[in-house]
Parts: sequence; C-alpha cells; structure tokens
Amino acid sequence: MKFNITLNDQDIIDFLVCVFSNIPESVQKYKAERFFLILVISSSIFCIYLFLSYKNGFGFMMNLAIGSIVGLTIGIIAILLLAKTSYKNFIIYTLKKRTKQLKSLCHKNQFTAELTDTEMKETFNDLDFSSRKYSEIKRILTDKEHIYIMTGVFDAMILPLRCLDGCEKEVLDFIRSKM
Repeated sequence: MKFNITLNDQDIIDFLVCVFSNIPESVQKYKAERFFLILVISSSIFCIYLFLSYKNGFGFMMNLAIGSIVGLTIGIIAILLLAKTSYKNFIIYTLKKRTKQLKSLCHKNQFTAELTDTEMKETFNDLDFSSRKYSEIKRILTDKEHIYIMTGVFDAMILPLRCLDGCEKEVLDFIRSKM
C-alpha cells in the first residue's frame, strides 16, 4: 500500500495531543494539579468565610461546617470554569503557545508512505527516506482524523485519514497483522 501524505500544523498538534493524552503519568499529573487547585481555592474561601463570620453568633462548629461546604462547592465550580474541564484543551492551549517549536518538529511535511510486507517506508524525496520494521512498532494510536503508528514515545508515522483514500480499516488491519 502506498499513500502520498501531506501534513499540516494541525496534524502535528493533533499528534501531540493524542500522545500526551495517552501518557498515564501526564494525565495523573494534570489530575493532581487540578485537585491541588481545588484545595487551594476551597481553603481560601473557607478562611475568608471564617474571618468574615467570626462574630456572627452561629458558633465555631457551625461556621466550620458552613465554611467547608461553601468553600468546597465554590472551589469545584471555579475549577470547572477555570480549567475548561478538559485535559485535551489544556494540551492544545500549551502546544499553541509553542507554535514555532512545533514547526521545527515537522520539517518534512510531505512524503510517500509505503507499507510493504516487511517494513514501513517514508520517502521524502528521491534521496531521503526512512524505513522501520513492523517489529519496531510500540503501539498504534488513532483519533477521528489520524492513524499514528508509534515506534517510540514521540516517533511515529502520522497518517491523516484524508490521505488514505478511505482505506483506513485496511491499513489498520494490515499493520496489526504484521505486528
């Protein structure tokens, strides 16, 4: 199977989003940071509430309960609003700030991808090519618009579905049969 591939900036961003979204350590770190942020916001609101309601006559335990409930509720709502609720959006925001660095990652954005019986070949021009054995494939990632054949953490053959002429199922089946 042979395909002419043209990658654009969005393909690279989608690739990095997919990779980062599938690294368990990265997802866990993001969840921990969000949890910590909830605690900070909740604690701040709780302290402000206790300070403002110190002499309201409810008593310390009632103020403690009300402050905890109000602080936690407002903290969770604030996180949902501030963090845009999505890890994927967080990654996209971070990557878009580094557009110049992303373009340097994708210096070869046009190539011919060829899947033979023994290896995967990327031909960039008549003199520049790379090939990988199917045994080098670590995993296959997909999203709505791409197939990523991963041979390393950030090393992959990116196959946009728009360039596969409707053969994405055949490509996936073929690659999985060779792994």
